[in-house]
Amino acid sequence: ETELKVGRLYGIGWITYVMFDLSDIPTNATIEAIELKLKSKVFIAEGNRWIRAANSSVEWTENEINWDTKPERYEWLDTQWIELMEEWYSWDCTNAPLHEGKLSIALELLEGMDGYVIFYSRETEYKPQLKVEYTFEEPYTDIVTETYVEINPISGAGAFLIIIAIILFPIWIIMYCRHRRR
Repeated sequence: ETELKVGRLYGIGWITYVMFDLSDIPTNATIEAIELKLKSKVFIAEGNRWIRAANSSVEWTENEINWDTKPERYEWLDTQWIELMEEWYSWDCTNAPLHEGKLSIALELLEGMDGYVIFYSRETEYKPQLKVEYTFEEPYTDIVTETYVEINPISGAGAFLIIIAIILFPIWIIMYCRHRRR
């Protein structure tokens, strides 16, 4: 599928689930922020476009999930009004707990009138994105490292992980301070 559909129309409903593998984040890390980003593709102009995100069970696979087997949704995390087509929208998912190193998010339409929004899926150039900000203390130092991770949804071949670590700056500061003391 190249689309992620969220909504309700004429009694038919769509809930989208996305899962991310976060097992590469160090176990001693403290997660500071998690942001889910999706790019809108199409929606009904006069319809309900309030999309809410909730954390959900990770007990599902892409090939087996359907309306009857959809995972339970737990806590509502954030809600966004989808205003424009072809724009990126984000949901704050910081309070979503990880389950076995994975994060599963369900997106659904708020209660009320019918409507739907279609987002791009991972099979397109506008893949769903997950930005995770975390901090951790490196062993045997007092240096706190800030790290930002952008994670693509899990695929059959596994997730792609891009890590941008801000490690050199604190080390440079320490070396500079030591040099200035001499």
